[in-house]
Amino acid sequence: MPSWTHRIMLCLSCCLLLAGPGTAAPSPAAGTSAEPPVAALDPAALPPKTPTSRTITVTDCKGRDVQLQLPISRYAISTMDVIDYLIPLLGAEAFHKLVGSGQSGGHGIEKYRDLYTPIVGPYTAHLGQISEHNAPFDLEMLLTVAPDVLIVNSAMGAHRYALEIEPQLARAGIGLLLIDIPGTSVTSSIQDTLRLLGQVFQKEQRAAEVIGFIDAQFAPLLAARLDQRPDRPTVYYEMNRFANTFGPTQTSASSGWGAVIAAAGARNIADTILLKTAAAKSGSSTLDPEYILNQNPQIIVLSGGGGWMTPQQPAQPQSFDIVNRTGWHRLQAVKNGQVYALAHDLSRSVFGFYACQKLATIFFPDLRATIQPEDSMDEFFRRFMLVDSSVTNWCSRLGAESCR
Repeated sequence: MPSWTHRIMLCLSCCLLLAGPGTAAPSPAAGTSAEPPVAALDPAALPPKTPTSRTITVTDCKGRDVQLQLPISRYAISTMDVIDYLIPLLGAEAFHKLVGSGQSGGHGIEKYRDLYTPIVGPYTAHLGQISEHNAPFDLEMLLTVAPDVLIVNSAMGAHRYALEIEPQLARAGIGLLLIDIPGTSVTSSIQDTLRLLGQVFQKEQRAAEVIGFIDAQFAPLLAARLDQRPDRPTVYYEMNRFANTFGPTQTSASSGWGAVIAAAGARNIADTILLKTAAAKSGSSTLDPEYILNQNPQIIVLSGGGGWMTPQQPAQPQSFDIVNRTGWHRLQAVKNGQVYALAHDLSRSVFGFYACQKLATIFFPDLRATIQPEDSMDEFFRRFMLVDSSVTNWCSRLGAESCR
């Protein structure tokens, strides 16, 4: 049963969501902009533990040898978007085996519940919230749900928080598996993660099929040698969509959108002043507003905001309030309508191939003759997911009804 602290924090989170800037799209289940809290964990609903038959040792993204007992009966994840790596391998079983997830800034626990409960059943009855957004793990909850393995991505400092409790997890027989997406190897980290999870969940053949598809999506980008093209555009990235707040940017050395933008071939204006500093790998640096105006980037890429795993029919236009900042009307990106907002979680998701394809075709329009990102995304969902690709507004463009 969650503590009163957990309940109070959840209520406060919901209040902040309602008070935040912009307008949230109605969830298909709730029909309002507020997300109702997830029901309390029912320990009796936890999936039974299957007797283990063998032990394997796998190597995670940090080079750690992790020993696990198979088969895996229960698992937990750092945030709900990690389950998108397991749905292609396990189908509905990805939800039936899930016993814990951390919360994300976009209230992923509630968003996935609203989207998938009608498809896979009331899986949140056996789902414990194991962390707040960008916060340490709740060891008590982890010990209560007793996963066989905790799978943790690097976003929001989760590796550090997980390693802090590794001794207690080990004593309880809970394996700790670290993954890193997108990392600095944008065109291979998704596949590496799928390969690793295929071993852990004994789905190597299925993982190979998914990896083959994703390799095929990155192949034309790698063949084009985008980083060597003389017409590489200048790009400014910010995790924000509003004029009155200045969100963080990232360099090409960052594990996040900075790395994705680099893989798509652009010249990141943050690199000029941050790449050789201690802040190069940070995801929390901001640029001086005057510097942005002086650099006058050709393209602006934004992320952040809500909408992840919230079906919108038709897709709702995204806020571009950010262009109302002082002097931004003079930027060539704004004057030419070259301001794009992408779903923030894309950069660390199994759908990261779409982020690279989409940005590459924005940066280099001639690629659109051979690369169709929306078609690639539609096919991936059709072949490997339980829903179709309309579950998120993946990309929006300033002044345009469509990002295609």
